[in-house]
Amino acid sequence: MRVCIMEDITKEVSGKHKFLNRLAKNFVKKGIKIVDNNSDVLLHIGRDYKNIKKINTKRIIMRVDGLILNTAMNYEKDNKKFLKYISKSDAVIYQGDFCKYAYENFLGVKKKNACIHNGADPNEFLKREVKNYYLTCCKWRPHKRLKTICEGFIRACDKGLDSTLYVGGNVEEKDKINHPKIKYLGWQSTEQMKKFFSEAIASVHLCWLDWCPNSMVESIVAGCPIVYSDSGGSKEIGRLGGIAIKDVEWDLNPTELYNPPQLDMDKISDALIHAKENKVPVHSEELHIDKIADQYLKFFEEVLSCPKS
Repeated sequence: MRVCIMEDITKEVSGKHKFLNRLAKNFVKKGIKIVDNNSDVLLHIGRDYKNIKKINTKRIIMRVDGLILNTAMNYEKDNKKFLKYISKSDAVIYQGDFCKYAYENFLGVKKKNACIHNGADPNEFLKREVKNYYLTCCKWRPHKRLKTICEGFIRACDKGLDSTLYVGGNVEEKDKINHPKIKYLGWQSTEQMKKFFSEAIASVHLCWLDWCPNSMVESIVAGCPIVYSDSGGSKEIGRLGGIAIKDVEWDLNPTELYNPPQLDMDKISDALIHAKENKVPVHSEELHIDKIADQYLKFFEEVLSCPKS
């Protein structure tokens, strides 16, 4: 099979590019040719339609990210772009059940599809040697709940937890909560993050209505359990190895995404303490990139066997 991926995946400028890079490498291991033209399948993420039209391919498949729900943004205009690209594709791959639910029920998308999570290679990560800190990391925006994470950690410290919280990613000074046990790391390289995942007691991801966060996928594949918010697509990943914090589910209406509901601080602090005092089992095989690549290729074959839409 010949597959064209319509992105420069040599530059890991985002989580989606990092994932596509992993996927392409695994395709090659399985004997799949990655080509620039004359492909069986063209895989894209909803950009650069002018160049997509130039590619000679049998089928076009879109791997979709999360749609726009935020009332602070021009969500109707932005979502029209997704609909345009989906209409030009023969099929779509959703990142999970929540992603499919949102597209089908909020935007009314009816298209041949598969739900396939992001994945990572377990061989990328170091052997687990747990040290005395927790890790939280992402591109920080209000719905990622950094303040909530820090305040939940501080409450755990007030209850007797003796540990440190490492915060990866760029954080503006106005958003930092100063505490002697909270360390702001700033942006870290991929290699450094592997070390953090191997050593952290647990990672913390309390985002409201996330889709399929790579940081959660990487944490699970690295064997590091997660304290996570039980909403959106996060619970699909967290169920494989973590402690859920009850969250508010989406009601299918545009929402103030950057004004997320409050979480129970005692539940967060107790979960952090529990993760340190007890072994939280992690089952990562489902997210191994080898298995994810197999699911992609199986869906490619399925789409190729159907009449062109």
